[in-house]
Amino acid sequence: MTFSSACLPGCAALFLPSFLPLLSQPFSRPSKAPLQQLPLIDLPSPRPVSSRLLRPALLILQMQPHTTAALISLFLTLFEVAICDNVVVPPEGLEPLGNLASNELAEEAEFDPQQVAEFLQQQQQQEQGETQDANPAFIMSLSKPLGEISGLAMNAKGQLVAFHRGDRVWDENSFNKNEVLDKKLGLIANSTIAVIDPATGQVLEEHGENMFYMPHGLTIDDKGNLWVTDVGSHQVHKLDSNYKIVMSLGEKLVPGADEKHFCKPTDVAVAKNGHFFVADGYCNSRVMKFSPQGKLVGIFGAAQDGIDSDSQFAIPHSLALIEDMNLICVADRENERVQCFSAGLAEGHRTIPSGIPITSAEQIGRVYAIREKKHYLVGVTGENEDGSVEPQLFVMDMNSGKANTFIKGVENAHSLTISDNGVVYVSQMHPNQILQISLADSQIL
Repeated sequence: MTFSSACLPGCAALFLPSFLPLLSQPFSRPSKAPLQQLPLIDLPSPRPVSSRLLRPALLILQMQPHTTAALISLFLTLFEVAICDNVVVPPEGLEPLGNLASNELAEEAEFDPQQVAEFLQQQQQQEQGETQDANPAFIMSLSKPLGEISGLAMNAKGQLVAFHRGDRVWDENSFNKNEVLDKKLGLIANSTIAVIDPATGQVLEEHGENMFYMPHGLTIDDKGNLWVTDVGSHQVHKLDSNYKIVMSLGEKLVPGADEKHFCKPTDVAVAKNGHFFVADGYCNSRVMKFSPQGKLVGIFGAAQDGIDSDSQFAIPHSLALIEDMNLICVADRENERVQCFSAGLAEGHRTIPSGIPITSAEQIGRVYAIREKKHYLVGVTGENEDGSVEPQLFVMDMNSGKANTFIKGVENAHSLTISDNGVVYVSQMHPNQILQISLADSQIL
């Protein structure tokens, strides 16, 4: 912002005496009433002045002291337009007021109240330490604390479902060198499933007491069933809408690499026809496809399946199924990429065996979670090994294959889900919390 040095003394002499008694009063937050309803200050002036230029004066006096200083500068600048033969550069984000000659009245200057409101909102956000990004992330205020949230999903009611570890923490002592859970760790006694109102953060329901050892992935299919992975028991469970287990795969507490065992499975993706995919996971680094009845159909991504080594996984951590594109996408965490393969779900001339590599996004950081909505793949990453890529939330257009950073600095993210209205919910660990980030205004979803 520029000022006329010759004009400032005159401005100060004319108007600051009227401000000083008011500035000695206690400061308060701005009123939430619409701008046009705020009362005006009867500020004397030696010449006619537009009431539109007096509105900022009241708003100045209601702000915090450091914001007051910024807005006094704005106020003086506006009066400089009326008094001085000078072109004023307005604050960033406000439209220029024009070049008024000294014989023109300030009544001719147009000042949009909406621009004032936007300027004040920016100042308030700076006071409160809020982000100035176009697409800010907000921490959800939960009605009660949860444990390490390892999985998130939306149910048919639009409620947020969190799969968490209660009072259990996964650390270096949880498993031995053979990937067997510490015998002292039994079932988690407290609840591990929380149903949350996403609008208020209120925990509406809790389930899952004495059911799981070390929760990890969560998926809800179109019939309302919950599919969870338990890295502690090395199992995959299907729960009905009443949170009762109706199917379990894998041998309880026994890791393995054959067709009937998992080793720390991470996630599940379920097709409408009932076929499902399991990311298996931390030890075996493979994806397994099953029939609706739980019969193994195929395996891909592991060293023994014959696929080119470039397509082998290093901890497939999350899955996203895009049925109308016949794709199963894999968050290949330690390879810092997303790989998409044929899902083998299409019939007729579009039939392709499952596990054929189709596309990938490389060197995007350690990908922890991916989910798809309207052919956009949304994912969260951690910092890569050498620190050259910072944590981020990215969006990949599946039609073009282009991936772009949407917001940076999303640290310790582990899982995500997307609502029908384009809100992304991301779980973070340490601290255990949920972020909500809207993609709707960005014209992505």
